[in-house]
Amino acid sequence: EYNTYDCTSMNLMRQKIPINDKKSFLYKPNYSISFMTLFLDKVVIPIVISCRYLENYFRIQNSDKIINVFYEDFVTCIKARNFENSGDDIFYTGLINGKLTEWKIIPSYDYTNKNNKKGKLISNYNFKINELKNVYSHKSSITAIELYSRQNIIITSGEDKFIYIRKIFDFELLTVIDLTYSFGNPIVLETTNVFPSMVKVSELNLLYILLYDYDSKINFIRGYNLNGLFFAQTDPKNCKEGESVIQFNNISFTKNSNLVVGSYNADKIYILEAYDLKLIYTKEIGYKNKIKSPGNKMVEYDCTLGEFYALYDNELDISTFKDEKEQKLFESF
Repeated sequence: EYNTYDCTSMNLMRQKIPINDKKSFLYKPNYSISFMTLFLDKVVIPIVISCRYLENYFRIQNSDKIINVFYEDFVTCIKARNFENSGDDIFYTGLINGKLTEWKIIPSYDYTNKNNKKGKLISNYNFKINELKNVYSHKSSITAIELYSRQNIIITSGEDKFIYIRKIFDFELLTVIDLTYSFGNPIVLETTNVFPSMVKVSELNLLYILLYDYDSKINFIRGYNLNGLFFAQTDPKNCKEGESVIQFNNISFTKNSNLVVGSYNADKIYILEAYDLKLIYTKEIGYKNKIKSPGNKMVEYDCTLGEFYALYDNELDISTFKDEKEQKLFESF
């Protein structure tokens, strides 16, 4: 491991999860992880970047090397750009002090003096990291970063209950969304105790925000357009699993840009209508092991492959439709 940035402080992350509320993960997941692919002399180098470790650093790693990059404050989220099919070397970090930073990673060969059995020099990869630009985007911790290539924008959410939409090129501010405001109702509640934990953008240019309510101990999804106009919110009365309110854990999309969400308290997936966020379809995804799982940590749907990725405590389950009729029904949403 190599330390490539000197840390100026060692603030630990504040506790975000109530002691008696272990199922609701406010930073999703416990570690923030992103993936990128680099090219070096036509060699493909897969890279994993991650953060939310106890000290003030984020991690860059591949099969050859692990690098810890120490920074000025606790790193709450990290996101690779991946605007191109491959070879995009830009990624972003958000700090607990509200700072958003753009980074460039440059791979290089790191040769040793030893030869392998064929007489060739043994080499692995090293990385140089350049900080390109930064902005203090929020007055509190940045909780999520999302990138949208069609509009060349970067979206951040914060504990200050604001969503900021900026140009990727120079971080120029385009739109500000105050989560305590709602369309048709001047001030919903000035003291709304909400925590935005995820931001996703659909192909219809609609913005969806997953929020956790500290007071009611439930989460919900709110929809906006890219101009900041609120249009829908999930209703806990209509999003129930038995007597319990569905605790959403992830957002992905169908081919028609309706929402596919998973749940912490049920091993199912749910489809929500894109324009009003009403529940229109439920499907059990089934757990491979004999022990019935009460829910999952995350469900992601890939509409191009028709695959579901369900994350459990110690297993990642990949599944597809076995019934052709059910597959056609799902693809119709």
